[in-house]
Amino acid sequence: INAEYGGITCDDVGSDFVHQYVGKEPSGFGFNKIKLGAKNLPHNPLIKTGAITVASLVHPNEPISERFEHCYSKYKRLASGFVTNNISFNNVVYLSEKHNGHRNYAIGHYLLNKGCIAINSTPRLMEVLELYFQLCSIEADTRSVAIMGATLANGGKNVFSGDQVLTQKTVQDTLSLMYSCGMYDFSGQWSFEMGLPAKSGVSGVVMMILPNVGSIAMWSPPLDHYGNSVRGVGFTRNFLGRFRDLTGQDSMFHPFSAKRATLTRNQTLSTVGVRTRMLHTSTGRMLHTSTGRMPHTNTGRLHSTCQLQWSAASLLKYVRKLVR
Repeated sequence: INAEYGGITCDDVGSDFVHQYVGKEPSGFGFNKIKLGAKNLPHNPLIKTGAITVASLVHPNEPISERFEHCYSKYKRLASGFVTNNISFNNVVYLSEKHNGHRNYAIGHYLLNKGCIAINSTPRLMEVLELYFQLCSIEADTRSVAIMGATLANGGKNVFSGDQVLTQKTVQDTLSLMYSCGMYDFSGQWSFEMGLPAKSGVSGVVMMILPNVGSIAMWSPPLDHYGNSVRGVGFTRNFLGRFRDLTGQDSMFHPFSAKRATLTRNQTLSTVGVRTRMLHTSTGRMLHTSTGRMPHTNTGRLHSTCQLQWSAASLLKYVRKLVR
C-alpha cells in the first residue's frame, strides 16, 4: 500500500515537493525503526517513518474523510479490471491499529519533534495517524494487487479500463523506489538477485513488477526476519531462475530465438490457487505499441495479440509446480 499511496501523493503535489520531506535511500534498518537519514528526513516513503510523513501530505487542508476517499478511489482505479473489484476497508484491522499501534504513535511524535512533517500541533498529528491507520486497513485480494501492479508496469495506465491513473513520471519514480527500497532490509539482495521492482508487506503479500510486461502478486503469511514472505521470495527466486528473460537482462547475453507464443484472452490473467495461498499474474502489452495505445476490448480483456516469450501454458504449469 505504501508504494501506491506514495505514488498517488507524488502525482497530486509533485515528486520534488514530496522529497522535501522524505528521502530516496534504503535505510539499512528495520521497516519500523525510529531513525532518520540524511538532513533529518525519513530514508524513503516505503518504511514507517516515510509512510507516516507522506500521509501528512495527502490533501492536508481537507477533512480526513475526503483525504481517505481520495486515496481509496485511486486504489480502485488502479485495480479496476474485468473482474469484481475487491478493494475494501477492514474495520477490524483499523480499530486494532488505532488502539494498539503504540510504535506508530511514537514514530509520529518523533517526526513532529524533528520537524519532519508539515504540521505543528498534536491534534493535527492525530489526524495524520488516523489517516495512516485507515490507509493501512485497505484490503485487497491478490487478483486486485496484480492488476494494480500491471497498471504500474504499463506506465500508470490501467491495462483493462484504459484509465491513465498515474503519470508516467510518477510511475518511474515509484518503480525506482520499489527497486531500491521495496523489500525492506532485503532490498539490496533482492535487486541483485531478481533485478525487478517489488514491494512486500507484513501481511505476507509481495507485488513484483515486470515493466512493460505485467505483474505478479503473491500472498503467503509466514515471514522471514526482514518482514518479507518466505514463500514469496522463494517462489520469485525459482521462477526467475527459469524465466530470467522476463527481467530483460538475459537477452543481452542470450538473445531469445524461439518462436513467440500468442496469449489467448483467457490466458491474459492466469490464476493459481493452492489451499489458502494465492498467486495471480496480470499481463499486458507495452504502452508504446504501433497504434500508440493499449489494446483492450469493451469487456476490458486484452486482445489476443498480447505476447510473451514463453507459452502461457508452460508458464502456468511451471507456476503450479512451484507453489505446491
